[in-house]
Amino acid sequence: MKKMLSIILALVLCLSAVSAIAEAVPSITTADLIDVEEQVEGLELNLPEDQAAADEQLKALAEAASVEEYFGDEAVADTTVDEFFAIAVEEVPEASELIPVSFKASKEYKDGDEVIVMIGIVNGENVEWTAFNGVAEGNKVTIEVEPEFLNTLKEATVLVAILSK
Repeated sequence: MKKMLSIILALVLCLSAVSAIAEAVPSITTADLIDVEEQVEGLELNLPEDQAAADEQLKALAEAASVEEYFGDEAVADTTVDEFFAIAVEEVPEASELIPVSFKASKEYKDGDEVIVMIGIVNGENVEWTAFNGVAEGNKVTIEVEPEFLNTLKEATVLVAILSK
């Protein structure tokens, strides 16, 4: 009986120690998952603390019959949404050629995997989505964007969705 009581007491102590350690570890946030810092010189992207627009559209995506229906693009049929977040475009470099834009995601891709990156401009309750073919290296996804398009994003609420097959 004493052995059984000792075992139960030891188990309770172990479990309480584990729960105390678990409370000390902060939860993962979008800022931990997405890294937009490693960009070309002159391109400045930020992750706004207010992700309300992304949260609202994520609910709309969940209510849609399919990913294709939500984005309104046949190219995204049979894809999975891996990431969905808002960004702010602060500065765009003066360039005449395509600008590489990279995002770091939580999903680990095989090098060379092709992904689709959807960039959305929020206009009231509607979002105008543009698809970009992206290339993945580990958990980094890169797309090439025209400078004019990036300039249109400067004053807008911008959403990004990373999709894979």
